[in-house]
Amino acid sequence: MNQDVNGRPAYLVCFIVASIWLFIFGCATTSQVTQETCNFIPSEEKPPDWVVGDNHLAGYYVGIGQAEKKHADSHPEEIIQHARSMALDNLAQNIQVNIKSELKVSSIHNEDNHRITFSESIQSDVLTNANITISNIHQDDLWLDQKQCIVWIRLKVKQSSVDHLFMLSQAESNYEQASHSDLSLKDRLQKIEESIHLIQSINFSDIPSKGQASVYLTKYETLRVSLLEQSAGRQIMYVVQGSDIPQTVINDFVAQLINAHQNVSSWYEKDLDCPMIETCLDVARANQSLILVYIQITTKVSHLEMGFFKGDLILGLTIYDVKTSQQLFQRTSDQMKSLSHEQKNISWEKILNTLMAEHFFDAIIKMATNQSRER
Repeated sequence: MNQDVNGRPAYLVCFIVASIWLFIFGCATTSQVTQETCNFIPSEEKPPDWVVGDNHLAGYYVGIGQAEKKHADSHPEEIIQHARSMALDNLAQNIQVNIKSELKVSSIHNEDNHRITFSESIQSDVLTNANITISNIHQDDLWLDQKQCIVWIRLKVKQSSVDHLFMLSQAESNYEQASHSDLSLKDRLQKIEESIHLIQSINFSDIPSKGQASVYLTKYETLRVSLLEQSAGRQIMYVVQGSDIPQTVINDFVAQLINAHQNVSSWYEKDLDCPMIETCLDVARANQSLILVYIQITTKVSHLEMGFFKGDLILGLTIYDVKTSQQLFQRTSDQMKSLSHEQKNISWEKILNTLMAEHFFDAIIKMATNQSRER
């Protein structure tokens, strides 16, 4: 038997060498990508301008993606699909950069039907979420770099249709916030007026699936009129500051004051703390009020002989012009008293009702009403 210099059989050496060559040749034929295997898309040798840097397309948002064929047995459609996915991501990023909005926008895309869905989060007193789906995305161009075996895809979507979708979303978000009662009337009116302005700026022929402008304008105008009526009906704002007196007594007391107005609506801002009067005036301005009636109730309880308790009450009342902060009227009531065997049974409500029966309040209500009419 023939042997090599190391004593191994010659046929074994030949077998090992042949196996190594077969392995190398096999790997080369299954993994190496050649120009012959990279001609699955007819393409010119020179790349188009949008590949080498000029990706601007007038009137459109564009997205460019690429994918490389790394293995000879990779299916062309998989490579094209990967490039399209990258282009959708790029398109979404370009839209996010260009949209002029205060919204926080994130996006996801659906590769099966070429759609991008944007999720908006509006941070304010009200949290509103909205989804904008852009579906009219088209493949604008496709190029294969046969030397590098890289597929390039450019997608496009009409810029005006995207912009108008975002404007409509902003208008609807404003409407939702304007409908929220926790916002001031001033802020709610501003929101709905912004919505009306946005709708009037939208070309609905660019977004035919969203209906007609008239539908939104009717809805928005209805809310705006309602808010204006509320604004007109809140001309006089009452604020009551009191200590050591039940809130239910204060509420009943204010209800009588408000009901005393015949032709001018008034309202009561409950639980508003005004260490500085300007705080109350700011709230009144935000709610379109004309007159601020500020009432301060001062109470004192004294322990008398024979087990009696005496409750003293003094009421200070000041009227302000909300627009100018000018003080229009100021007066302090006479001290009124109530006796009781138990401190908790002091009749604060009776004292306030006695004040209501006097001309002290008749003059105040008349002045507040007249002042609001003059303004």
